[in-house]
Amino acid sequence: MPEHAPGTGGDLGGGPVTGDDASEVSVYVMLEAGALTILTCAAAASEVYERTITYTFDVTYVAGADGSPADNISVSDPQPGLSAITFVGGDTDGDTFLDEGETWNYTATLVVAAAHLNTEEDPILNTASVTGDDLDGDPVTGCDSNHGSRDW
Repeated sequence: MPEHAPGTGGDLGGGPVTGDDASEVSVYVMLEAGALTILTCAAAASEVYERTITYTFDVTYVAGADGSPADNISVSDPQPGLSAITFVGGDTDGDTFLDEGETWNYTATLVVAAAHLNTEEDPILNTASVTGDDLDGDPVTGCDSNHGSRDW
């Protein structure tokens, strides 16, 4: 925000002195970004081999000081074998921005392998994360974990 302030005055001999009004000062206002929250749930706490676990991911947002919504929301989960994470709904006003007070819902599935390998974790640990930006371009993130067990 440039400001111009001309100055005038006199020197000790009484001569006029003028200021240079071409000087600019910039002030950058830094606002805290909002915060995303993700809650991950499995449809069942335990599942037998060759069955499908359905995961749900619920994403909410608390706006920062400027009140802007979140944009470019992306949910990820590094679980091997997990299907693509799909947006189900929750954009109540249809503006494609995650507004404070909305809960966006996503789902994905995982087929429990038929044979237990020594390298498999038990219980299955599911860790999802969500990223996005507020409208100022500030990044906003969130993370959640969920444990499930296998029956064999």
